[in-house]
Amino acid sequence: MISTYASKTLPKTANSANSRISNQIDNHCIKRALHFLRIPFIVIILITLFECSIGNLPFWSSVTGSTDSISAHNDIGSGIRRLDSGGILITDPSEAYLEVTSDGSSPYIRLEPAIIKKKIKNNNLISNINVLVEANKYLSKPQSTNTASLNPSLLKLPKQAVGKSCIVRVWLQHPIGSILNIEDSRANVRVPFRWSWGRVLILAIFAFLVTLWNPWSKLWKIKLNTHSLIQRCCFAASLLPFIAVGLITIFWNLRNATPMHFYTNGNYAYDFDQYAHTADALLKGQVHLNLPVPNELEHLQNPYDPTARNNLLNHSVQHMYWDYAYYKGHWYSYFGVLPAILLFLPYRIISRLWTPEGSMLPTTVATIIFLIGFLIAGSLLVIRIIEQTSKKVSLGTTSIVLALFFITSNTVYLWFRTSFYSVPMAASLFFTSLGLWCYLGFNKTHSLLNIVLGSFFIAL
Repeated sequence: MISTYASKTLPKTANSANSRISNQIDNHCIKRALHFLRIPFIVIILITLFECSIGNLPFWSSVTGSTDSISAHNDIGSGIRRLDSGGILITDPSEAYLEVTSDGSSPYIRLEPAIIKKKIKNNNLISNINVLVEANKYLSKPQSTNTASLNPSLLKLPKQAVGKSCIVRVWLQHPIGSILNIEDSRANVRVPFRWSWGRVLILAIFAFLVTLWNPWSKLWKIKLNTHSLIQRCCFAASLLPFIAVGLITIFWNLRNATPMHFYTNGNYAYDFDQYAHTADALLKGQVHLNLPVPNELEHLQNPYDPTARNNLLNHSVQHMYWDYAYYKGHWYSYFGVLPAILLFLPYRIISRLWTPEGSMLPTTVATIIFLIGFLIAGSLLVIRIIEQTSKKVSLGTTSIVLALFFITSNTVYLWFRTSFYSVPMAASLFFTSLGLWCYLGFNKTHSLLNIVLGSFFIAL
């Protein structure tokens, strides 16, 4: 009897013990998961609250907008004329304005795009609109918006006129003859609620950096080891997002960029493709640029006299180039020739494979290429300096030094301001950091090679 009872009881006891152990393991896993996810969950809540509140202040400040309009169309100044094909023609910039009434319920003005007739296509419409907003005799700062975009920027009333009923004049800041993609302006508008994934991404990156560099982070306990394969892979992975964004920007500009040429009567001609023009000149075996020279400039007794040049501009003489050097009947570029030789000239030759005469390399592409090079060379330089300075530096310290190095070297500005003037600065950063990295790699084994390479890159 006893043995029979024991044989029946033992399996039940074993099953209950296994069940308790399983429950304990499940509870432990749940607690660890909740402990691990609590910080990401809090971060998500904070980012959501920020985006819905501060990120959408225009929405909350205009939520009481009446959306009322006194008339279907605005009153217009004598300096503009509505076209039958759609759009507005500037006939006199001094009287080019749209007039609308604001009841003070919203601090924003919206420009509506032109209604284009289906049978008529106007390729000369300007959608990037520059304006000044006047209300109650107060004038706003210069503002701009693109009426063709999906989410055009709204124009702000002057601060002194916010919340007050007033007549608003939207002054159109464009030269005579411009055709603008505008139908009317609307006051009393309500700004739509917008969820910006770009802003959310920036906040998420900021939260990640705070988590990465907080005092309890494990990065402060791990020492820098340049010979570690894991640390090398992590270093490469940290650079990949920036390189990926740079490559996307490069490919987009190669497909969509347009020549940076701007001509306006009575003003200098702005042509920001200096390096591309230099490359074209070198391909033809010359140093002067293939840009037209006005006869009036050639016949000046002193072509370097500012007053004489201004007189030519006042008489609407064209092809008076800004930021170019004139000498004996030719235009020259006084910017360094190295970017033209390294990037612009090879691209002109290679692009002949798909374009008969080749294409100009956009300056944005050149800037991004040099910045990517600086990102890599600058990082290697900083790590080499740290390694040679101290043998007990943590990954936390190294990562912060790298971040501060790129912020203080003006890289952030250059990344978002990829104009012509950024090309020499980005190239200088790249070659200087690469040369210094070679110099600091000096040792008994590679002494001569490092000195030669360092001198070569810095000399560039």
